[in-house]
Amino acid sequence: MKRNELNYLSAYRFLSTYVRNFKVSFFCFALGCMIDMLISVIVPIIIGVWIDEIVYYHDIKSYIRIGTLIAFLQVFSCALCFFTYAHQQKLMSWFTYEIKMDVFKRWQNADANYLNSASPGNVISLLQDYANESLHFLIRNGVHFVNGILKMIFIMVILMHNNWQIGLYVLIAVPVSSYITIKLGKHSKQCGSKQREVYGSYIGWLCEMISSLCDIRIIGAKDKVEKEFAKRNNDIFESNITTEVSKLNCKTIIEFINQTVKLVIFVFIGLMASNYNITMGGVLLILSYYSMFADQIKQIGNTYVDGNRRIAYIQSIKSFLNTPTENGRSDMQSLNITGGEIEIKRLFFSYESKAYAINDLSLTINAGEKIAIVGENGSGKTTLMYVILGLYNPERGTIRIDGTNLSDCTLTSIRSQIGLVSQDIYIFNGTIRENILIGNTAAKLNDIIDACVKAEIWDTIKSLPNGLETLIGVNGINLSGGQKQRIAIARIYLKDPRIVIFDEATSAIDDETENSIMNEWKKALANRTSIIISHRFKSIMRCDSVAVMKNGGIIEHGPIDEMIQSTHLKKVFQGQDISNGRT
Repeated sequence: MKRNELNYLSAYRFLSTYVRNFKVSFFCFALGCMIDMLISVIVPIIIGVWIDEIVYYHDIKSYIRIGTLIAFLQVFSCALCFFTYAHQQKLMSWFTYEIKMDVFKRWQNADANYLNSASPGNVISLLQDYANESLHFLIRNGVHFVNGILKMIFIMVILMHNNWQIGLYVLIAVPVSSYITIKLGKHSKQCGSKQREVYGSYIGWLCEMISSLCDIRIIGAKDKVEKEFAKRNNDIFESNITTEVSKLNCKTIIEFINQTVKLVIFVFIGLMASNYNITMGGVLLILSYYSMFADQIKQIGNTYVDGNRRIAYIQSIKSFLNTPTENGRSDMQSLNITGGEIEIKRLFFSYESKAYAINDLSLTINAGEKIAIVGENGSGKTTLMYVILGLYNPERGTIRIDGTNLSDCTLTSIRSQIGLVSQDIYIFNGTIRENILIGNTAAKLNDIIDACVKAEIWDTIKSLPNGLETLIGVNGINLSGGQKQRIAIARIYLKDPRIVIFDEATSAIDDETENSIMNEWKKALANRTSIIISHRFKSIMRCDSVAVMKNGGIIEHGPIDEMIQSTHLKKVFQGQDISNGRT
């Protein structure tokens, strides 16, 4: 077994960390299962005696007393089942809650490099199916498995005491059945792993297609997508068939063994009955115990096979919870921005050992300066912003703000004082007010209105029937791209950070609105350090300086009035009139 591969023991060890939080419920559940098992083992003995008392001894009083005891045990067993089930449900609810919370927290704090390669479908599967499967492994494959083994031991002791020949025969059949079950279980585990991978890939692809449905229609890719869906759906179908056939083969073989053992036991009983060596109660006892024993063999076999499949799910959860997270640097100092000077020296960064996305970059941005960082696609502009915000850790070099090295500061303090408005706007299914308040949850109504006015979105909001309480819809479906960007800009005004980054923040806004927003931006953020990234010259006209990036480095930097004549700048804004910003 590979080091990172789970077996039964390591899977239980992993899940036990969650059980510790619900020790009382788990103990009550396990105790209830144990008592119920003991009652089920004892009752056939009592029933055998009960029948013999009336058939052979005609003792009515004993018959009534034993019957009353049996009735009491049955009622007690029903009450115990209710008690056990209540604690089982409580355990199940809290257990799945804790696992899902851990998975979600890990996803939220995952390293940016991991997120770039992670499949959304896998995360969804972990939160939904895999968490529930892990719980079933703990309950069904853990407690019930141990309970079943103990039950088989008790039954075996009683059978050996009652008739050692039958007991010995059953004892021999157990290892044979177990060996076959284990062999089949390994194949079932492999099938379960394959099924998990196929399903995760399918969910991820499906999420992507659903979110891109309009684009698919526009570019005429419906047939291609439909063929791909058919292929992936067929992969799911074949994976399910393979897994179910594997389970069916195992169940069939186990059932064959059970029926063979049952036939031999019937022969034994027939021989004993012909010689009058067994009472009617004894016959009932053997048949009851054999049925119970056979059921336990079947259940334990199926549980083992099923457990191997579920181990694959637990492995996925454990692997995900071990994925690298971004270093929050909680034990480091808090960044305190007073002026907003940014000093970048000899900065290097690459994605997973590929070519440098940031290559020996040095740049100084003065406090309160409005700087435009421009360049062709892939030059490293957005990557630089992400490094400043701590989403990626530089391989070499330093970034200092007001003389403080960002690598020595907590990420929370960095991101609370640096605002980013990007082209990809995060809009959630809530009201306009709730979406704007992400910038500052404690903001008052006047502050919200003022921010909306500055962002050129207040007139639009006022015209809506519910104003600020208007529901935006999933992913902002009820808003245009420009309206989403203006809401994001309003958030920044509410947040009031010392440093502001606009990454293609007005790409979906018309020229007139953009001009008004940029005029307001220059006034409202007069004393703030601002960084503008844009492919439109009109967006950077009000900046103090321009830095041109290429291949991850700064190739030219200077005041905007001087940079207008730059060959590099003209190449970036090719086709635009950079003398006055008109296209």
